[in-house]
Amino acid sequence: MKTLFLLLALVALAAQDVPGQQELVRPTVNVSGTAEVLVVPDQAEVRMTVRTLDLNLQLARSKNDEMVKQVFRIATDLRIDPSDVQTDIISVQPEYTDEDDSPRPPKFLGYAMSKRIVIVVRDIKVLERLIPGVLLAGVTRLDEVDFQSSKMREHSDEARAMAVRAAREKAAAMASELGQSIGKAIHISETQNQIPYGFTANSSSFDGRASASDAISTTVALGKIRISARIQIVFELH
Repeated sequence: MKTLFLLLALVALAAQDVPGQQELVRPTVNVSGTAEVLVVPDQAEVRMTVRTLDLNLQLARSKNDEMVKQVFRIATDLRIDPSDVQTDIISVQPEYTDEDDSPRPPKFLGYAMSKRIVIVVRDIKVLERLIPGVLLAGVTRLDEVDFQSSKMREHSDEARAMAVRAAREKAAAMASELGQSIGKAIHISETQNQIPYGFTANSSSFDGRASASDAISTTVALGKIRISARIQIVFELH
């Protein structure tokens, strides 16, 4: 048995010594390319919270349901597709006074019921009427407005193609300085984008009891959202 193991070991060593078995290391150049596309948003996702408080759980629920229905009616009046309106988070919990620094026990204030509503607005102009309308309808808090582009895929593809061209140009320039040239790409990867695709405007917790004049004076100023791409490519070096 020992003789058999010895023969196998010798065969393995002989195979390693055969000329041409070891792969030659190819000279390469490793570069990255980045690109960014600025896009004017044409839609938005609005998140808002409806909160009610009552000593009676059923009343807290019915009040909350009625306020949510009012928000839905406003969305319908603005011709927002029902599929673009949904409730996101629902919570019910008892609420007490905060009397940690007092010897008196906490006092029960009632049942707090909250529902978060998410509305996708596919026409930015509608925001001018939606935001004041839901605040006057009793929305407790306007959580955030996330501005987006409906053509995100097309813009992402454009940024990616620009990043690839930038990487190739960089590699060619580097090789040229050495009196060489680049060959075919042997590896390519896309680095995870660190810049969010949407621009989010967080509210400062607009109170649902805001006056009509305050709500109607709401304005929306659009900027541009950034869609970026980062590509890593390894080229052969000739």
